[in-house]
Amino acid sequence: MKIKKGTIPDIKACFSWLLCEIGIVRAIIMKLFLGIDGGGTKTDYLLCDETGHIISYARAKGLNPMDFGLAECQQRMKEGINTLSGVDASQVAGIYAGISGGSGKTEREFFQSYLQGMFPTAQVICGSDAVAALNSGLCSAKEDGGVLIAGTGSVGYARKAGKLFRIGGYGYLIDKGGSGFDFGHDALYSVFSHLDGRGPKTALTELLYHQIGDPLTHINQIYKGGKAYIASFAPLVFEAYRAGDAVATRIIEQNAQEIATLLQAIANHLDNDNRPIVLTGGIFQERKILSPLLTAMLNNRFHLIYPEYPPVYGAILEAAETVGYKPIPSFREQFILGWTSLKRL
Repeated sequence: MKIKKGTIPDIKACFSWLLCEIGIVRAIIMKLFLGIDGGGTKTDYLLCDETGHIISYARAKGLNPMDFGLAECQQRMKEGINTLSGVDASQVAGIYAGISGGSGKTEREFFQSYLQGMFPTAQVICGSDAVAALNSGLCSAKEDGGVLIAGTGSVGYARKAGKLFRIGGYGYLIDKGGSGFDFGHDALYSVFSHLDGRGPKTALTELLYHQIGDPLTHINQIYKGGKAYIASFAPLVFEAYRAGDAVATRIIEQNAQEIATLLQAIANHLDNDNRPIVLTGGIFQERKILSPLLTAMLNNRFHLIYPEYPPVYGAILEAAETVGYKPIPSFREQFILGWTSLKRL
């Protein structure tokens, strides 16, 4: 930064410049980790150093290869990474890319090969976004526990002695219950049944009319929009439930039962009595409604965790684990300080 002779420098500008310079120096002398949390509708990319200081963050398009195909996901990943600032490939030590629909052998190898080409000196691991979510809830890349993601779709994992066990996550044509798609589908079915005279009156009908207009003239758009569009109607179910709607109550109870079944299957792989299971994804934003139902259905046998930290934090922990780095005690606090600042922007 140059200051003309005889002028008074802008203190705020100087301070911003100094922070930038400190960040550059920090990046040069410390290990950097890249975490990627790829969901069906959005993907978080985050670069941080070994102290937990966030260098750069970006949110971009979803990455599920089951929805978009590998070639399109590769292009989206490239765009997302290029959005990050301060990335020097030679300084990135470890990378974890957790991708929805990306845990299969073909998908893992595809993404790993692509990222290894971009970051030839880094240790790269690719797998499920559930691993990132599990780590974020347990604040550990090693601890035993379970995770259930209920977003557009749903998938569960259990981790025991470093081994992962998958439960569900087979896509909307196979899975049933508990996902945003399921809540949205059940809402649509209930409304069309009401309009046809096949089902009872429901507050969901008025709510859907308010959101999209006449549903009977919107059928093509529903099919064109696909599962993510259908999942976007899930919040209507909870809105109708709060208004005391009987149909919405039945939808929530039925889907909660499916979630409880998934949780029980996850817990079957874990030994301890107070089994920790992380619950994450858009559906669990309605935890005040779902948590009492799940606790009762599971007889309060499990330790259900709603993570304080974003899944991309879990991806960073996994990235650090790939190079054998154990975060220092203040790592978490430093990360959350930076993350909180980002969320205020």
